[in-house]
Amino acid sequence: MALIECPYCGNRISNLTPLCIYCGCDIGDDDENTMYEIKNNTLIKYHGNREVISIPGGITTISRGAFDGAVSLKKVIIDNGITSISDFAFSNCDQLEEVIISNCVTQIGFKAFSGCSSLKEITFSNALKTIADRTFEGCSSLENVIIPDGVETIGKGAFINCTSLKTLKLPNSLISLGFESFAGCSNLKEIHFGNNLITISGRSFMACKSLEEVILPNSLKTVNEEAFFECKSLKSITFGENLMSIGLMAFSECTSLEHVSIPSNVNAVGIQAFYGCVSLKSVELFEGLCDIGSEAFKNCTALEYVKLPATIRVFGYEVFAGCTSLRGIDISNVENWCSVDFSVAKRDSIPYKKSLCVNGEIIRNLTIDGKISNIRSAAFANCVKIDSLKIEEGVSSIGAYTFINCTNLSVVELPNSLTTIEKMAFYNCPSLKEIIIPDSVSSLSTDAFGHCSGLEFVKMGSGIRALEALTFEGCSSLKRVIIGKETTSVGRGAFLGCSALESIVVRKELSSISAGAVEGCNSLKTIFFEYAQDEIPRILIGENPELDNADFYFYSEIYSPNCWHYTENGEIEIW
Repeated sequence: MALIECPYCGNRISNLTPLCIYCGCDIGDDDENTMYEIKNNTLIKYHGNREVISIPGGITTISRGAFDGAVSLKKVIIDNGITSISDFAFSNCDQLEEVIISNCVTQIGFKAFSGCSSLKEITFSNALKTIADRTFEGCSSLENVIIPDGVETIGKGAFINCTSLKTLKLPNSLISLGFESFAGCSNLKEIHFGNNLITISGRSFMACKSLEEVILPNSLKTVNEEAFFECKSLKSITFGENLMSIGLMAFSECTSLEHVSIPSNVNAVGIQAFYGCVSLKSVELFEGLCDIGSEAFKNCTALEYVKLPATIRVFGYEVFAGCTSLRGIDISNVENWCSVDFSVAKRDSIPYKKSLCVNGEIIRNLTIDGKISNIRSAAFANCVKIDSLKIEEGVSSIGAYTFINCTNLSVVELPNSLTTIEKMAFYNCPSLKEIIIPDSVSSLSTDAFGHCSGLEFVKMGSGIRALEALTFEGCSSLKRVIIGKETTSVGRGAFLGCSALESIVVRKELSSISAGAVEGCNSLKTIFFEYAQDEIPRILIGENPELDNADFYFYSEIYSPNCWHYTENGEIEIW
């Protein structure tokens, strides 16, 4: 037996052992001249079968795929002098357990260690600036990662599906996390963020199902789409005070999340941002928030109370739909609420059968100040607790779906400044008994009062030139209608299904009644023309068999057969 010097650690050992007893390096028969293929200081390819290697001096770059598939390799020491580890350099070394990277390495390439399923420990270079896309993808045995200070970016999918990873420490130098950077790290429980992180990209921590608590730094400005999607154990999230936006589905399906406090600098909460957070009981939203995306809190079944700030300007579709425990939505004042853009929400701004409150008090008798010129679409949709509505002088338009499904609304007072009532504005308000439309209204859109099943009397002002299709469809209790003095046409289905309608007062300007205008008005018995029989204009009447059996009466201030007049009380009386 003779003693030889280990080429890796310098200790003297027996020439009979294939492994160094000090450093564990394989010192067998491999000849370094044949084991490494080197060209211009670049290690092109490794041809050995050792378990432990220390890459020889003089090399500055490990080439693309140099160790790809080296199935015997368990430990690699990357010595000083090497500055770059190229793409796929150690990919699929499925027995590799430990990597020590010297402080000269500044760059690790795409998929450099991907598929190293036995890798448990890695010591990074302090000179490292960037970890490329998918560098450690599928390193399923990696348990702890400490990213050294100096690293500024972590690429897309850099540690995706590192399913044994439990703790993660990110440096203060880190500015951004790439898309899916730690997605699928299903055992990750603890994250320490650096103090200069600005952006968490989409899906960065998606499906990290063991993560229980997240404290985000004050430097963070953006949490992008699906960043924490399906982190099902996440109970607590603390946002930094400088956060500005929460992206689409950022915390969707975080089923253990109990409370959210969104800081005042956040101006937008994305679509489905907290969708399906079934344990979420309370949400704090502060002044400064402008935009809540569609379905942002949909199916948060434990959510009981929400107060919305006065700064809200855009409100998405079904924001609180499926929040079965929600008692009501609190707003700061009615005037601001009337200015919110619900154009995406349409009829679903407030979940059906929920209350709208002002500072904790349920709105029952709603007065809208005349300082509001336009009531935006769907502002009070589904507000079933509203009993009466008074709109003051100054308001000029009521948007589409504004009072749809206000099922207790029984009294409506409209101002003389009103010019427009848009489609389905009062659709399905079954408690409404009568409506008097002022002369100022020139536009009464489709289904404006559709399916107001309790409506009995309608008087239209002189400003309405054309009564649109389906305006009063399904008003099954409607008995009497006075058409406006300047109305020239009645659209198809305008009174469709008004089965209780008994009489209509027709003004002189009416020139056409479309086919099907009174379809299903089987109780229609009388048409009162507000002019003398010798003044009857030519009226084009489409196919309306319901008119065939109706009696026609003409206006006369003195007694005449087949005529009528107004009594002192303004009631219609047949002579």
